[in-house]
This record gives sequence, C-alpha cells and structure tokens, in this order.
Amino acid sequence: MIVFRVLVLGLLGGAAAVCCQPQNDEGDALGFFDQRAERICRKNFACCVGDDLLSASEKSCVDSNTINNYAERLRSSLRRGTATLDQAAASACFAAIDKLSCGEWALVIRGDDPDPCQHIVSGSLDTGANCAEDYDCRSLYCAKSASAGQGKCAAKGTSGVACLIGTSGCVDGLSCLDDGSGATICTARKREGDACRRAFECASAHCKDGACRSECWGEVLSHELFGT
Repeated sequence: MIVFRVLVLGLLGGAAAVCCQPQNDEGDALGFFDQRAERICRKNFACCVGDDLLSASEKSCVDSNTINNYAERLRSSLRRGTATLDQAAASACFAAIDKLSCGEWALVIRGDDPDPCQHIVSGSLDTGANCAEDYDCRSLYCAKSASAGQGKCAAKGTSGVACLIGTSGCVDGLSCLDDGSGATICTARKREGDACRRAFECASAHCKDGACRSECWGEVLSHELFGT
C-alpha cells in the first residue's frame, strides 16, 4: 500500500489538530507523512530493543522517515484532483495505532493494518487510465518504470504475477522479487531467518547480515505501511 504537526496532550491533541484541517490541502500531505513517521517511531521504540532497532534514537528514526518524496508525490496528485486525503481517517488510524499492543504492532509491520488505516488516501482513476503517480489510481498502483513520467492505472498483482521491482505493483504482503530465472514476480515475503539481500524481501522489512530479522524495526522501509 504506504507517511503522514503539532501534538498537544498526546493523542487527543494530535487528533484534534488533524481533524479540523480541510481535506486535500496540499500542505496536509506533508503533515500526514510527518505524523505517520512520529507514530511509527514512537511505537517502534516502545516495542523494539537492541539490534531490532535500525535507528539510534526516536528522533533519528523520524528524520529518516521524513526524508522521502512520497509527500510530494501525494501533493502532486492532490493538486491534479486525482486523489483525496481523508484527515478523519488519518486521525482514526493514529488513534488505533497508539492503542496497539506490541504483538499487534508486529502484525501491522507484516501488513495487517487496522481498518481505519486502509482508507486514508484514495485515487480516482480507473484501471487503464493515464497516471503519473500511484495515488492517482483507485488501485493505488500506476504501472510504469521508475524513469517513466506516465503510466497506466492497473490492478496490483497477486502471487506469481509479473511485476516491476521498486514499484508498488504487488498486493500487500507480497514483494516483487527475482524468481531465479531473471523474471520478476509478486512473491510472498520471507520470514525471520530466511536468506535475504534487501529489506523489502522480508515480512519484517528488516534484512541484516544476509537474513531476515525479527518483526520490529526503526525505519519505515516501505510506503505500503498503513495509510497509502
């Protein structure tokens, strides 16, 4: 799938700050990703320990998760009127995340998002329509190579379907991986202890020393993590 500033009095203040902003303001995209990074890193540092944390501190975790271009990609879709950002759903998502136990948080990392987190960003273009960003499409997938400016809205692939590495072309829980023959297909993510080369091969998004590590980590390595 997909990160979302003023936090006053914890969750209630954060929810209040978000709920009263108009939808589809381009500035909302940056605030959304910033808040999502803060929530994710707060949860990680409450639930994860030692080598499971890829960041040295909660602040460095937040910083690493806000240095991306997903906000600008979403802003461009909002600007074109091809996407909507539901701030009420974002507030409900943040509230749900704050209440999760560490065991439940591990499930979110694997892609089992709380229901409110699945309805924050919506695209308006149907399959086959010209698109520039994933956010333009109802499927949240614009099929194109990384260097292409335009593509076509398409359904995300299920297990075994051909895909392009580095895109969001597979349904949640699957990654686009080389099958060993040179072809790239949507493949189930690897479990703890399985051999890996890159973080997105693992269900935990955590590959270290050639193996998938436990399902707790200090950086958001995929834009699919709740909300987008």
